[in-house]
Amino acid sequence: MKSYLTKIISTIGINESLGKIPILNLLIKGGWIMLPIIFLSLIAIYIIIYKLIEFANTTKYSDQWLKNLKNALIEGDRDKAKQLCKQRKSASLSKVIIRVLKRSTIDKNIKNIEGMVESIGKDEIYKLENKVSTLGVISGSAPMMGFLGTVTGLIQSFVKISQSKSQINPAIISGGIYEAMLTTAAGLAVGIIAYLGYNYMIMRITKVTHELEYRLSDIMDPIKECIKKNK
Repeated sequence: MKSYLTKIISTIGINESLGKIPILNLLIKGGWIMLPIIFLSLIAIYIIIYKLIEFANTTKYSDQWLKNLKNALIEGDRDKAKQLCKQRKSASLSKVIIRVLKRSTIDKNIKNIEGMVESIGKDEIYKLENKVSTLGVISGSAPMMGFLGTVTGLIQSFVKISQSKSQINPAIISGGIYEAMLTTAAGLAVGIIAYLGYNYMIMRITKVTHELEYRLSDIMDPIKECIKKNK
């Protein structure tokens, strides 16, 4: 059985085992449709790495830091509160508090402080969602491109068959089959990576949203106290 398979592989022009075929050669054999698939894969990997780093810093602060921030707000020490927030400037809570304090400096007659804090908090969450939707688009479009490559590859194979006047040689259609199978595999691989990345990012955004809402509700009174003392 093994020798029979080896003979078939040799007949269609593959002289080395699949395990020894360089990845670059496989990509080249996939045809032009591999270019947009590779491009989408690079975008997906970039977004996943970028968002992982961003989420890692979003809730990066200690309980002691939060306690010091509360005390600074209760004392009405706006400068100290801003300085503490700048120490954790990547955290969503810091970004919200800095923007709240800045807005309260401009408009000292703010009445609905809760509404202002909620609005700014939602805006920060919206920023966290930036680029994540692109992963959803890639998870759907990459497999479709792979299937397009499958169709074009098979079309090439059938065209070669129709143009062949002599007995059909498997080597003639092997190129089209290569393109058909490789583009499908590549498109599905990129789509799966983007799909998993998208769902993981949605899960992290939900977690960050709940964390931010809890922290803001916990620190709301100190924020109000700070704004009142600086009017």
